[in-house]
Amino acid sequence: MGKVGDVNMDITFAINHGDMFYHTVNGRESVHGNAQDPRFWKSFEDVYNAPSLLNTTWYVMLGNHDYSSNISAWIEHHEYSYNKRWYFPDTYYTDIVQIPGTTETVQIVVIDTALLIAIEQGSVPHGFPAHLASPQQKQTWAAAAHAHVEWLKRTLSESTATWIIATGHHHVWSSMHYGPFPILLKTLPPLFEAAGVVAYFNGHEHNLQHHLVNGVSYFCNGNGGMNVCNGAYGNVPPPGAQQHRSCGGGWADVTVTASELVMHFRDMQGNVKYTWKSGNPRAQRGLLKAGPAPALTSVPKRPAGGPVQTAAPPPSFADRSKEDLVELLQTSEERIRHLEALVREAKKAGALNETTDASNCTARALDPTYDRHQYSSIWGLSTVGDGQATGRLSSASGWVPSDMDPMPWMQVDLGGVHTVVGIVVRPRPCCEAHSPLSNQYPRKLTVSYRSEEGDGEAQVDGGTGFGLWRSQAPLKTGSAEVRFAVPVRARFVKVHPVDRGPGGMGMRLGVLVCDT
Repeated sequence: MGKVGDVNMDITFAINHGDMFYHTVNGRESVHGNAQDPRFWKSFEDVYNAPSLLNTTWYVMLGNHDYSSNISAWIEHHEYSYNKRWYFPDTYYTDIVQIPGTTETVQIVVIDTALLIAIEQGSVPHGFPAHLASPQQKQTWAAAAHAHVEWLKRTLSESTATWIIATGHHHVWSSMHYGPFPILLKTLPPLFEAAGVVAYFNGHEHNLQHHLVNGVSYFCNGNGGMNVCNGAYGNVPPPGAQQHRSCGGGWADVTVTASELVMHFRDMQGNVKYTWKSGNPRAQRGLLKAGPAPALTSVPKRPAGGPVQTAAPPPSFADRSKEDLVELLQTSEERIRHLEALVREAKKAGALNETTDASNCTARALDPTYDRHQYSSIWGLSTVGDGQATGRLSSASGWVPSDMDPMPWMQVDLGGVHTVVGIVVRPRPCCEAHSPLSNQYPRKLTVSYRSEEGDGEAQVDGGTGFGLWRSQAPLKTGSAEVRFAVPVRARFVKVHPVDRGPGGMGMRLGVLVCDT
């Protein structure tokens, strides 16, 4: 991204679509310190450090993995960011940018989709631990979510900008990994269509997608981090809406002129993999409003032709005042108390054992009942627990996905959080030996997991996938164990076959747990 920006672009601004601070080697998710928390540098300042990225405005928003952050720190980090490029005045906001060399303007509308989801999710924003939310907090969030909708209606209907681009963390339309959020489908498209919004950009889905619905382009642009590639919800968007979907890492760049918007999806090396061009629906439909010119952005920008500033190191402890250090210590102590409370709640709920060390225990295979099975698709007309939808380890048949399913998956619910050390896979014992369908099994698969409903999926480290029965077909009564390099704490385990035997894909699944 930086190389492309340095060579080809005079970047006016950048937009981050949330989930800034995932649970990685750089630390746990969210920022819980103050505005000078080192995580800002590890995950943002020292990552996006090319000259073209250092000297532009970054519009930032919260994702569900950020929602338990110290929001004040997010707001105040603007003062410590390189060239004050980090811009996050609140959890939702709008700004106006002038198109260089013209009098035309682009209005950026940043939507707090996690807050809107609270309307249908128990008055708790998506990503905030529900069991930690007090009745007063829920009441405040419920009122704030409805106020956000009213703000959005006014902002869009009163806009005098030439173009409007909306953005939020969660998707409106997606044909990949996650299902729809009814409140977003109900609320956002009518407002976008009425105001002539040209495009809505989101993250959350860890892939690249474009859907065109009623004249509005919906771009999923969440492939800058962990890659998640399956088509579980391929039939959700309206027929003909899907224009593009891909995986493998990437990002988007957008060029806006007085009369045209051009969007490129690029891969990790910066190569263009998809292009979309659009005229301005506000101009085409006569929605441009006469009136005073909109107030332009107050975000500090580098003066045209000014010097390119290089990155400075994050503030050291030696540079901080005694008051700053006392504040940091107090914040850290408060966070420790908060984490201790989280641990107590988790243990009380049975979601956390005293140890997750699986090195000295004997694993056992769980074989959940069919009311805890989900399949991306099923061959024929079978229902779960019948025919080709019987993927239990003890089944006499097995699960067979539809031959039209390009990215099949099978998920089991263990009923509670366990220490999962691997899986057991058996082929589908189908047909006579001479039948071309007799060898139904996965040759290779990937495994992902979640701790609870609503959590993001994480992929078990298996390189390009776990290989099974590559050199010979398994016996119908055979089985293969896949042991994870590191145990995981999970309730939901999902397998994604990525290569199948000569007779097609059929399998049975058990989950190896080791609860000490």
